[in-house]
Amino acid sequence: MRTKNFLAIMIGLGISSAIIGCAEMVDIEAEKASVRGVIDKSFEAIANQDWETLSGLTAEDWELFTRTGGRWNLEAMEQFFKDHISDHKIELSDVEIRVSGDGKMAWAKFNEATEYILDGQPVKENAIFTAVFEKKNSDWVGAQLHRSVPPSGVEK
Repeated sequence: MRTKNFLAIMIGLGISSAIIGCAEMVDIEAEKASVRGVIDKSFEAIANQDWETLSGLTAEDWELFTRTGGRWNLEAMEQFFKDHISDHKIELSDVEIRVSGDGKMAWAKFNEATEYILDGQPVKENAIFTAVFEKKNSDWVGAQLHRSVPPSGVEK
């Protein structure tokens, strides 16, 4: 009886190992590089006010949470930029990306140094971002973005 139980356990473990071994492995570093590409292309599109490109890099229900508590969809952001922002320059740094073990979700944090003209007045800011990404089919898209601007004199 013990031999049969032992044999059944060993067969079960062998089958489990085979199933786990056949499961698709996620190349985390490659996924991080893909997410970084979406981040870079997204912020280039924002700086250039290229809303068509940005739309292709974001989920349909994408939202930006602003430092003042605003909650913008892509159309609201586009309208604000068209009405108020010009000559936008963006530089990102300290980008850290994490990818879930199943490769279906990613999140990132990074810093932004930006300069732009707001209603005719030059603005220079440093901001901190957190972002969430999801895999749609085989492509990464932005799902949510949060931007915080520390008060003047506060170190990041």
